[in-house]
Amino acid sequence: MMHIKRVPFEKLGNYLEGTRKIAVEKDGKVVGHYVPRIKTPTVAGNGTRDLSNVRSESRESIYKLQSMLQEIYDRTGMTEDDLAGFMDPTLGCICDDCTRDDES
Repeated sequence: MMHIKRVPFEKLGNYLEGTRKIAVEKDGKVVGHYVPRIKTPTVAGNGTRDLSNVRSESRESIYKLQSMLQEIYDRTGMTEDDLAGFMDPTLGCICDDCTRDDES
């Protein structure tokens, strides 16, 4: 089990650039937690993401998902925006015979 470092609130600023979770203390009691943001891969000029800082297991999963999505786009003619719109519940159903929107 990973130990979470306890830091006085007054010294929290010294830890904000770190990668560890921190328990924030005030008057000796934990008043909150700081969880650092996960750094996302940067996008290169050609539109691809730099995955060099991603764990190899995660990188393999990302490549597999990219391949699967590309196959869907190739087979259906959909774009990434089409697929995102299809999964957006605020847009309703795009099926001609679907009654999902009627089930309110």
